[in-house]
Amino acid sequence: MKTKILFLSIILLMSISSFAQSNKVLDAYNYLKAGKLDKAKAAIDAAALYPDTKDDPKTWLYKGNVYLALAIKESDPKNPYKDLATNPLDTALEAYKKCLILDPNFIAPKASPNSPRVGLKFVADEYYNKGANYFNNKDFNNALSFFEKTRTVRKIYSNTPDTLADFYGAVAALNLKDTITAEKYLKELTTYAEYKNPTAFNLLFDIYLAKKDTTNMLKTIELAKKRLPDNNDVLLREINYYLITGDIEKSQTLLQEAIAKDPNNHMLYYVVGTNYDQLSQDTTLNQERRDMFFEEAKKSYQKAIELNNNFYEAYYNYGALLFNKGVEIFNIANALPPTAQAEYENLKKVYEDLWHQALPLLEKALSLQPDDIPTLYTLRTIYARLSMPDKLQEVNQKIDSLQNNQ
Repeated sequence: MKTKILFLSIILLMSISSFAQSNKVLDAYNYLKAGKLDKAKAAIDAAALYPDTKDDPKTWLYKGNVYLALAIKESDPKNPYKDLATNPLDTALEAYKKCLILDPNFIAPKASPNSPRVGLKFVADEYYNKGANYFNNKDFNNALSFFEKTRTVRKIYSNTPDTLADFYGAVAALNLKDTITAEKYLKELTTYAEYKNPTAFNLLFDIYLAKKDTTNMLKTIELAKKRLPDNNDVLLREINYYLITGDIEKSQTLLQEAIAKDPNNHMLYYVVGTNYDQLSQDTTLNQERRDMFFEEAKKSYQKAIELNNNFYEAYYNYGALLFNKGVEIFNIANALPPTAQAEYENLKKVYEDLWHQALPLLEKALSLQPDDIPTLYTLRTIYARLSMPDKLQEVNQKIDSLQNNQ
């Protein structure tokens, strides 16, 4: 009789223990609802290990919810639970994924989030928020890492891309000189039928421009024009494409179209000027074409300055254009034999005249950005070559002062 009583007692104790462990799932739910995250974590961690509850989708939904709550409160300095878990958001992600595996359609109506798919959306949002914080602090490595996590999670529960994570991930990658990742993100964005951010198309175009991939440059332009038929930034890239591929007539036609839409846009002339500028320095072109591009660049920069007389970049680029042309002619003159003195003197007048023309433009640029080192260096070179000792001393002092304060 005593033996039977002992046996029944053991069974009763086992039943009580089993019930207690099974009840950890409900405990976790109640503790989470009450905001007692330490107790909620302890309860759900135990339930996730116990044989009777470790394969229950509810266990993993609640575990995801508990760790999601820990992750959301993680950045709060007053949060008493901030050191309770390491990388709680990653743990929440794995919990929701486990729940999906156990039951893809599982819903717990009273829980919040009430399903693993909703939980994954919250996880993706938190990854994005972390990425955005790193991005704003210019920590582009961590920003890119969290935007990539956002993308990965989004693809688990949705067939549409996370457009913000893709876009800012691409920008972060570009800041890291990682054009392969940036191109991947931007291609995914721009092929999404509803996407209409012109900057994404322009960045992708510029990646192809740097690679001299004219085929994909044109494809990007054509796609952008379908989505954004009235966007001048896209039109500018199209103008650039035809400039680069040598169809000057087509580029001029498009430029007039852009100007007709926005006649007072100084950036139109500036961007076109920079492209003519680059073409004027392309030594693979014959001199006649380079000279033509030089004159077109001058006209474009002049017009940009007329429309915005405080446009630093236009003043600097215009001055640098004239200075560089002067250096080009200076080098030709210096390569002449001693017997060509007359020709040398003629070329000297030309390059000195170009440097004199460049001076007021660069001095104006410096007045707009007084601490700009490239402008100061260019002015120093001109002052030295034009024998202007007072100006040279002044600019050298300015450069020394800036360098000593760095």
